Amino acid sequence: ILYSQSGISENTVLVRFKKGVSKVEINNFLLKVNPINTENLVPNNISITEKFRNASQSLISEKIINIIKKEEPLLRTYIIEFNDKLSAIQYCSKLMKEHSIIEVAEPNYEMELLEYKPNDEMILNQADLFYNIKAFDAWEIYQGDSSVVIGISDSGLDQNHNDLKDNIAINYGEIPNDNIDNDGNGYVDDYSGYNLAFKEDNVNPSITINYVYQHGCEVGGIAGAHTDNQIGMAGVGFKSKIFPIKIMAGSSLKYSYQSIVYAAVRGLKVLNCSWGAPVAYSTINKSIIDYAVANDVAIVAAGGNKGTNGATIFDTFYPAAYKGVLGVGETYYSDMVTDNSVMGVQTRIMAPGVNNWATRNNNQYTSNTSGTSYSSPVVGCCGLCKRKTSATISNSST
Repeated sequence: ILYSQSGISENTVLVRFKKGVSKVEINNFLLKVNPINTENLVPNNISITEKFRNASQSLISEKIINIIKKEEPLLRTYIIEFNDKLSAIQYCSKLMKEHSIIEVAEPNYEMELLEYKPNDEMILNQADLFYNIKAFDAWEIYQGDSSVVIGISDSGLDQNHNDLKDNIAINYGEIPNDNIDNDGNGYVDDYSGYNLAFKEDNVNPSITINYVYQHGCEVGGIAGAHTDNQIGMAGVGFKSKIFPIKIMAGSSLKYSYQSIVYAAVRGLKVLNCSWGAPVAYSTINKSIIDYAVANDVAIVAAGGNKGTNGATIFDTFYPAAYKGVLGVGETYYSDMVTDNSVMGVQTRIMAPGVNNWATRNNNQYTSNTSGTSYSSPVVGCCGLCKRKTSATISNSST
C-alpha cells in the first residue's frame, strides 16, 4: 500500500546515536530525558547482525553482509515517546543541541492510506467496491474522465434519478424534444439518452425510463451513479459519464444489436450489454460487433446465467462470445464463482454480482442483485481506464 506524509506525531521522535556510543552512554541519556517509553527500532531478537555475530565471515553470503551493513544504523536508532510541551520538531532540535552523542533526531511522521473514499452515503455498504475490486485504491490513482461515455444498452433508465441525472452525458448537438435530428447522426432527439423503442412506447425518443422492468436503471447505477456527491451510492466509473439506450419494447429486447450500431455511430467509448442468450452464432451480429470495435467501442457483456433458455454451466452465450467482446462471469464477495454463473468460452473475466448496490426508479436503491447482468457493469467501468484515443467522441456528444 502506498502512503503519503500527512502530519507529525505529537509526542514521538526517532533518535539515532553516533557510531561508537556505548550502551552506558545511551542509558545515561535516557535517564536525563526521562522518556515515557523507549524502543529499539530494530530489536536484538530480530537483528540479522545478532544472528550472524558469531558466524565465520567466510560462510556469510554477500547478501547477508549487505543486509548487516544496512542494518547497522538502524541498530543505533530508537523510538522515543516523550512528555513535553514542546512540539516534536522543537524537541528534536533541543536534543541535538544538548546531547552530542546524537547523530540525528527526527519527528515521527504519521502516514495515511492512499485510497480515495468518496463521500456517498452508502459507500461503506458497497463491499464490491472496496473489498473485491479495490476501487478506492484505483480512484486514488485515476478517477476517470468525463469525456469517456459508457453506453447502457438495457431495458431503460430513469434519467431524473438524483444519483444519475448529473452523470448522464448530454448530447449538446441535439435540441431536446423538437423531433428533429439536429446533429445529423440519424437519430432524432438523442439528447440525454435514446429509446430505440420510442414508437412502441409512444414517447419522445429521448425518454428511456421503464416503469415495469428496472433492470437497466440498476445496471446504470452500478456503472455510473454519480460518485462523491454526498448522496446515495458510488458508481464504479467515477467521473466517466453514462448514456442510456433503451432496447426493450414491452418485455422483449427487440433492439439489442441495433443499440450496438447506435453506440458506434454515436461515438460512445464503452458499451455495457447486461444481456445475451445461448443462441447460434450469427454472421450479421458478428459484423455489428466488428463495426463497433472498429469505431473504438469497448463492448462488455454478461457471460450468462445458468437456466437461461435451459443453459448449463458450459453453454456459449452471445454477444459475450463474439471476438471483440469482454464476457463477464459472476462471483460472490468471497471471490468464489457463483452457482449461477455460466463458465463457457465467453467468460473471460469475473466480477462481483451478488447484492451489489444499484439505483432504481424514483430515487430508490436496492442491493438485491444477482446474476452476470450485475457483474458486467462492474467491469463496464473500463470506462475508468479507457482514455481518449484517436477515435475520440465528437464534441456534440460530450
